[in-house]
Amino acid sequence: YEAIQWLYQSGYTSGDGQGHFMPDSALTLRDSLYLLSAASGISLSELEAEVPQLEKSSPISTNDFYALLFQAYDVVPNIGETYILDSVSGYIFTLTELGTTAEDGQAVRGEYYMDSTANPTYTFPETPITRADAATAIYMAASGQLVQQAPEVYQYMNLHLDAGYGAGLADLFRYVDMIPDPILKQFDADGWVIVYGDVFLNEMSQARLADIRGLHTMATNTIYTKLPDVVCHEMGHWIYYV
Repeated sequence: YEAIQWLYQSGYTSGDGQGHFMPDSALTLRDSLYLLSAASGISLSELEAEVPQLEKSSPISTNDFYALLFQAYDVVPNIGETYILDSVSGYIFTLTELGTTAEDGQAVRGEYYMDSTANPTYTFPETPITRADAATAIYMAASGQLVQQAPEVYQYMNLHLDAGYGAGLADLFRYVDMIPDPILKQFDADGWVIVYGDVFLNEMSQARLADIRGLHTMATNTIYTKLPDVVCHEMGHWIYYV
């Protein structure tokens, strides 16, 4: 827990006073305000002004915590940009370089719709953030590592998103990252598309009276998946048949 050690050694936290940080416990709004103020130097009053409606003794959601984190470290989300949070690495990926962003519930590589008036797209989980995850986020923000460009490997996907699936992109990318680059390049060169969502799969499930979580069709050169891990299974079918 490098981030926790950094917070402790920097004097920003002493845990519960008995040497315990309780990393898996939910972080309260009060503690998040204190940690962010101490680590970044921003005043408590500035941070408190961002969340006047929240109860300080209650756990803070991941989404609300990152809003405060952006404020504390002056990380200004770019207008029209799409951000995703990788819950494993803690990085926030920005997708501009891939030409991928949300547009009417879809994201399509190679068609970047820049809207100078649109708010940034970032919807992080509404579940409480743990003390460990908060420590990692603060540590990365303080060291300038928080926002990353998505890995180059993802440029080899023609990706379509159903509405509501943007928040799961990081999980999908993690599984796609298990697929060797030459296979992804061939997938792209052959004009295949990955549709991440449930619209078509729900229709097929109703028609076949089954819970279909993924499928591939050579009729439209498309892999459909509504679970991130299923993409590897369906890619295996594509490799076999193609």
